[in-house]
Amino acid sequence: MIRLCFFEKDGRIVGFRSRGHSGYAPIGQDIVCAMVSTGVMMAECAINDVAKAGAAVKIDEKNTEVTLFLPKRLPPEAEIACQTILRGFYQTMREQSKAYAKYLEVKLETTGDQPERRKTQ
Repeated sequence: MIRLCFFEKDGRIVGFRSRGHSGYAPIGQDIVCAMVSTGVMMAECAINDVAKAGAAVKIDEKNTEVTLFLPKRLPPEAEIACQTILRGFYQTMREQSKAYAKYLEVKLETTGDQPERRKTQ
C-alpha cells in the first residue's frame, strides 16, 4: 500500500510524504503507482521549478519514500501557488484513494511541531 500523508500547520499544507508500493499490479503495469508518482513529480516540479519556492525534497529509494516540505515563509505569490498545488494534489489523491482503498491511503495530519524534523512512521 502507498501511504500518502500531507502535513498541515496553521491551515497551511507545509508538505507531504509518499511511502511504499501499492501492490496493485506488477512493476511497469501498476496504474496506482503511476498515478501517485506522477502526482508527486508534478507537485514537486510546479512548486520548485515553476513557483520557485525552494521546497526541500528528500528521496529515499531504499524505503520507497519521497518527502517535500515548503520553506516556513514564502513570498505571497509563491505561497498562493504552492497552496493551490498542494491542495489540488491532496484533493485528487483523496478522491482516487476512494477507488483504490486497498492500495492507496491518503491522510491530512495537523501538526504543531516541525514536521521536517519529526520521525514519522
